[in-house]
Amino acid sequence: MILLIAQVKAQPKDSAQVVLRINGGKNYPVTLFYNANGEFKSITKQQPEGDQYYFTIPVNGYEQVKIMVNAPQNRLISGTAFTPKPMPEVLVKAGAETKIVVESDDQLLLNIETADKESRLYETFSAQERAYYRKNWDLLQQKAVADETAKTEISKAIAKVSDEFNASKLKFVQDNGNSYAALAVFSSYYMTSAPHNALQELTQLAPAYQQSTLWKTIYDKLQLATATGSGNKIPVFSAMDKNGKIFRSDNLEGQYLLIDFWGSWCQPCRASHPELRELYQKYHKKGLEILGIAYESGTPEQQNSQWEKAIIADQITWRHVLNSKENDLVKLFGVTSYPTKILVNPSGKIIYRSGEHKDDFKKILTKIFE
Repeated sequence: MILLIAQVKAQPKDSAQVVLRINGGKNYPVTLFYNANGEFKSITKQQPEGDQYYFTIPVNGYEQVKIMVNAPQNRLISGTAFTPKPMPEVLVKAGAETKIVVESDDQLLLNIETADKESRLYETFSAQERAYYRKNWDLLQQKAVADETAKTEISKAIAKVSDEFNASKLKFVQDNGNSYAALAVFSSYYMTSAPHNALQELTQLAPAYQQSTLWKTIYDKLQLATATGSGNKIPVFSAMDKNGKIFRSDNLEGQYLLIDFWGSWCQPCRASHPELRELYQKYHKKGLEILGIAYESGTPEQQNSQWEKAIIADQITWRHVLNSKENDLVKLFGVTSYPTKILVNPSGKIIYRSGEHKDDFKKILTKIFE
């Protein structure tokens, strides 16, 4: 492996520099993805300067950066669709430089050099993550050309590899709980836990970094999620639905309300729609209303188009609201994963939230209406 050797330069305290070189590649465009003030942004360099790509990223403390090399081998094409190869993640620090060498245009084969202790610690986890991604990618390629019997076995292997990797995340956080690196890893899975459990874990995690933007962002989301968990009253809000009618949370009209946070881009969300259609047809006349709250990306026009096409394609006829910056219901409910489903009784009390119950909402609805 060839390492970058360069004179160390003083970096501004509000930014980080990433210097990337592709060893044995064809100089494809390279994109870095990062978060700035809560918004996901990207920088693309079409060509290297000399033999290196230089990126300067605004950073307050630390930032997790994802890397994509726009090479054909980093896409799995199936018919007219494609699956991108997972992007590796690097932890960069404000005022510091991170050097990266990618081998042969494969974004999962790379070496990282940095003087920062936390970034080096995070790299020990990131190396495990890249190994997991490579295993998963190989299995996906096998699955794409396998027969139906083999596909079933490959799916089981993919699930097993995923479970092993998820266990490694928990172990890394447990073993390195005082570090920012552990907080960064925690940020990748906390949304799969019940909010009150995740909040309890967070308050004991990375004590030296509890003033960081990342820690505060997770804390605020979990506080909101906990406040809209089972046993609490639904927060008061109003929103205009797809048909131009105003929905008010303080006027449930004696109905049970199932709130479904989803998106046209979310495969698990849309996979749940047939079951929701069945429940709606079965229980709507008995007092069940469903409110779909969709989170979409892009311009307002793109969001509306994606949203409306998905509603028609999935034949979901209940009330629908499109989330917006002006009326951010996703933030109000502390939603961190999709789908999130919340069931509210006629008096406005939340009796179910995804991730908090052993029983699913279908069993709860059966107990209510049958």
